[in-house]
Amino acid sequence: MGKFKLPLTVNALAALNIRRKRSGQPEIRFGVGLHLGEVIYGNVGAPDRLDFTVMGPAVNRTARLEGLTKTLGHGLILSGEFAARLGEATESLGFHALKGVADEQEVFALPSLR
Repeated sequence: MGKFKLPLTVNALAALNIRRKRSGQPEIRFGVGLHLGEVIYGNVGAPDRLDFTVMGPAVNRTARLEGLTKTLGHGLILSGEFAARLGEATESLGFHALKGVADEQEVFALPSLR
């Protein structure tokens, strides 16, 4: 698997927030967790109430990473697996317990998005 590059929109939002802050407007905040792994996906339910869903340990870990964005104060948190394949420098935010994951996981952020 090759390297990943984050879309320009993440950096564009950071630049927009700088302008908003200077003009006294509230920042646009978001929380995203990124992880790599296999998932099971498909339609679940009855024909009159069909939902598309994604399931698996990778989905759980991604959701737990997203939850850490609030407590760690970073809008974008990466798993070690994702950070290793990202084409940008990352900084470790330390090891954290994630519900449903046996061992503490090292998580990463992008220094450019502080």
